[in-house]
Amino acid sequence: MIIKEILILDRAKNNSGVHDGLSGFFNLSKDLKSKKFNKVFIFSSSLRYLLISKIAGIKNISQYPLFRKKDNIVTSAKIFTENELGDIVSTQPELIISDYKVNKVKQKFNDKNIVKVKTYKKINRETFSVAKNFFRISKKNKNKNENCYQHIGIYIYKFEILKLFVSLKQTLREKKLKLEQLRALDNQIPINVVLAETKPMGIDTKSDFVKFKKILERNNF
Repeated sequence: MIIKEILILDRAKNNSGVHDGLSGFFNLSKDLKSKKFNKVFIFSSSLRYLLISKIAGIKNISQYPLFRKKDNIVTSAKIFTENELGDIVSTQPELIISDYKVNKVKQKFNDKNIVKVKTYKKINRETFSVAKNFFRISKKNKNKNENCYQHIGIYIYKFEILKLFVSLKQTLREKKLKLEQLRALDNQIPINVVLAETKPMGIDTKSDFVKFKKILERNNF
């Protein structure tokens, strides 16, 4: 479907819009009539817009049930959709995840070359949390993988923290897992974690190098 034109509904808080009030009622009807529409979808329970559409001469009108205001998000939308499709629509969402994707995520959690970070709280694009731990292989304990993310090693330091960090000795956990960020956590230096929009490609293993080489070859490098 291609949208050829958008009509802007001109209504204002002080009722000074072109489509406000009684005159606005007829102005909008006139605007719609000039377009010679043969069908309209009204995603609200407004009697006003129903009458406007009728006066505009639109024969085929599909609208949410009239005089329903509190349940337009679910019930009215369900009734509207069922009337259009001629079929029963479930309001209970069904999340389907393929076994392939599930197994792929499991493989990442069990891949020691992919570092993970566990945070105290869930993070999203607008929030951050403090790192609780960094690890390579996830243990199969209940709730162990809550608030866990693939770690991207990009850090921003304050000068005094960086100066302190390099003066500290390697900790046992850092040496065992070869993760320098554990030196900070083991010395009570908090690390804030934010969510990245994309995941840059790292070359840490032979398979990573092969993938990178293929990308170069595809782009004639």
